[in-house]
Amino acid sequence: MTNFTVTPVPTPSGTQSVEVLQIVKSTENEIAQMHALGKKASDEGVIDPVTNDELKKMVSDKGHYVICAKEGDKVIGFATNQYAWGKIHILDIVVDENKRRSGIGRKIVEHLIAHSKEKKLIETYCEVKAKNTASLKLFKSLKFKERLFCELIPGGFYGLYLEN
Repeated sequence: MTNFTVTPVPTPSGTQSVEVLQIVKSTENEIAQMHALGKKASDEGVIDPVTNDELKKMVSDKGHYVICAKEGDKVIGFATNQYAWGKIHILDIVVDENKRRSGIGRKIVEHLIAHSKEKKLIETYCEVKAKNTASLKLFKSLKFKERLFCELIPGGFYGLYLEN
């Protein structure tokens, strides 16, 4: 488990609260919350739809590494990843729409980079839809490089990597 302190958040009364963000390996206990976040992201066109059964399979499969970002018991983000060819392939990263632009996605990716190095994998790899400019900016700020641009989907996507 990785703990981070997230930027203070204004509360309705105007005071600042500091939330402790935990990034943990997901268990079946988080699947329903992850599915709800994933459904919203899918409806926005950010990720492809993922079912409860697919999440359950990934969480229990040794070929996948699924993590979630939590504040207390509430899942506010997650990432699905797959081990392949000596790499970790980031499949999806989702952050609650009310928590975006607060550094949670960055913390998730930093955790995945550290995990990849800890496992002595050769690189961290992801594909990002060209229209997802916020994610492209995030990955490039973390020194990911472009491997390819593909137009198999409308608007295209980038293949990005970071060598360990």
